[in-house]
Amino acid sequence: MSGIHGSHDSCPLVKNILLLDSEGNRVAVEYYSDDWSTNAAKLSFEKYESSKTSKTNARTEDIKDPEHTELSLEELHVVTEESVEVDNDESYVRITFTPTVPHCHMPKIIGLCSYAILLQSLPPRFKVDVRVTPGSHADEAAGTKHP
Repeated sequence: MSGIHGSHDSCPLVKNILLLDSEGNRVAVEYYSDDWSTNAAKLSFEKYESSKTSKTNARTEDIKDPEHTELSLEELHVVTEESVEVDNDESYVRITFTPTVPHCHMPKIIGLCSYAILLQSLPPRFKVDVRVTPGSHADEAAGTKHP
């Protein structure tokens, strides 16, 4: 996800939501700002963002939290190795993530993006379940996505 900026450290502003495939092509995008006034500017921005992640394998230790910019998602324990369950025999994957604060406004986006990426990345036989850690958010249902 990109385009998170804010005039105040405690109040980030989402300027766009990008869901791109592994080649940087649009799966779903939404722009909430006029910072990219033409389709060509939007496509250029999307290719730039895609090139940044394709060089890194999108490791959680490299992804910074927009509300705690000095810390990575790994350091904040948003997703841990223990919070990922894979059952190859039952064709099932569950990710349980913990928002950084109980009033975080991003669990719906985190849940939807995680769900979409897993569906796109895994063989079609897999069922995907993305959940907010029980008791970690004021609206646990917001980030929960499953069939």
